[in-house]
Amino acid sequence: MSKNSAAIKTPLKNVFLACCGLGLSFLSSVLFALSSADVSVSVNETQWQGERKAKVSAFRGIPFAQAPVGPLRWRAPQAISTPAGPLPAKAFADGCMQGPHMVSWYQSLVEAFGESGSLIKSPEFSEDCLYLNIWTPALHKNSPKADLPVMVWIYGGSNKGGWTSEPNYLGEALAEQGVVVVTIAYRVGVFGFFTHPALAQEQAINANFGLLDQIAALQWVKRHIKGFGGDAENITVFGESAGAADIGYLMTSSLSKGLFQRAIHQSAGFELLRHPTRLESDALGEALVAQLGFEERPNTLGSLRAASAKEILSASESAYHGHYFSPIVDQHVLSQTALASFKQQSAPTHDLLIGTNAHEWYMYIDDPLPESALESFFSKQKNVNVERLKTLLATEDDERRVLDRLNGGKENLCPSLYMARRVSKSNANTWAYYFTKQRQGRGGDTLKAYHGAEIPYIFNTHDRWLPVDEQDKVLTQSMMKFWVNFAKTGNPNGLGLPSWPRVNEGTVMELGARIGASQIPDRALCEVFDRSMLMNDEH
Repeated sequence: MSKNSAAIKTPLKNVFLACCGLGLSFLSSVLFALSSADVSVSVNETQWQGERKAKVSAFRGIPFAQAPVGPLRWRAPQAISTPAGPLPAKAFADGCMQGPHMVSWYQSLVEAFGESGSLIKSPEFSEDCLYLNIWTPALHKNSPKADLPVMVWIYGGSNKGGWTSEPNYLGEALAEQGVVVVTIAYRVGVFGFFTHPALAQEQAINANFGLLDQIAALQWVKRHIKGFGGDAENITVFGESAGAADIGYLMTSSLSKGLFQRAIHQSAGFELLRHPTRLESDALGEALVAQLGFEERPNTLGSLRAASAKEILSASESAYHGHYFSPIVDQHVLSQTALASFKQQSAPTHDLLIGTNAHEWYMYIDDPLPESALESFFSKQKNVNVERLKTLLATEDDERRVLDRLNGGKENLCPSLYMARRVSKSNANTWAYYFTKQRQGRGGDTLKAYHGAEIPYIFNTHDRWLPVDEQDKVLTQSMMKFWVNFAKTGNPNGLGLPSWPRVNEGTVMELGARIGASQIPDRALCEVFDRSMLMNDEH
């Protein structure tokens, strides 16, 4: 058994142990168990056994790095060696260690649509989670054999939650459109974005472990995706919320150069606003140590790595309360802030498709709105023409919608459009959208075009509790084609689709009950927020 095999998760770890203990008899039993529906792909000396479906083959739970446990906690992901011979790739791995953040989010969503939150069950979580999943149409008879565009999904969840087996991220239907779909895992929360002075003294690579996991997964895809029918020179990363924000960072990192050619950035932009410093991040790390009672121990890192994952997670809920786990400038993964990178003349040159939803923040705003909520927002703004904002929103009679437009404009819409304009100066293949589709019924009235609402349309994974009408079906087919066309050529346009104008034509593509070019929403609002964003770039 390879010295790295002990880091591999159960039950796959048990397969490896059995393989080495029983030798040929075990290999024979594995081969005997394979059904005619199985399909295999060799990666180095390992033959991964996936499942062949009607039009797509699925491979789940393939490790791309060693488990970051024990002495590997808070280290860069380490290369993994897997045993020769056939191994199963038919089950999703555990999600990365996290609290109930995303499970609670899904439960609240289900309840808004009139169903019981108990429909949402939490998956298993562990630190042994660095695995990816692949859906490919290239291994079927009469299917194209190779060189299909590759789309790599990076999940959202505030960088403290999310997992690859979320029902909306299943890649089968999208892969049927003629692409190889990959979903990758990365460490979240305190496990992915912890820093501490002792860590900086111990090792040169000492921050942004979640981003490093994403880079390691992309390196694995670059090396091995050809065996699954993918084109290693035509890779598109796509993600939503924190996943999209992380893509914004990856677009600026020298470590990800050449690992992807295109990016689809959904409902983020806030990465341009957040500039946490090493000092601020280290202070939170020290608060975690204090919460655990380890500050007097001579070997702080040894104590932290010896603690259980549950103990670390529990202490982090207090030490990091209210904290957003943004990456920091560490001079390894990131040499400067995302805003600084997009501001400069040599802004990222990837093909870019970027957009936001019409009601990104509406679901998070109390109903009824507290009387002090709007003034509280205005009081926290720095270098913002508040009177101008009030004038622009004076005709909006729904105060929740006012706060939704303010938060969504500042955090999502305006910085996303800024990114689009900056990239368009160096790359004509830059496209912007505005998602406006509201579901029918109670849930749609309550949430409107909410944060994350576009995802089931892209993957064609509408949950059974989501009402689906004919408009939803048309929008699903159109968005899947737009996304796949962009992954193929850098241009979302295609036969039978409404024309999507480039960013430099001053319009966005409305994706909703209406599908077509539209005026940029809240343009005057964005002029105010853009000025503030650029003035506040202090780091």
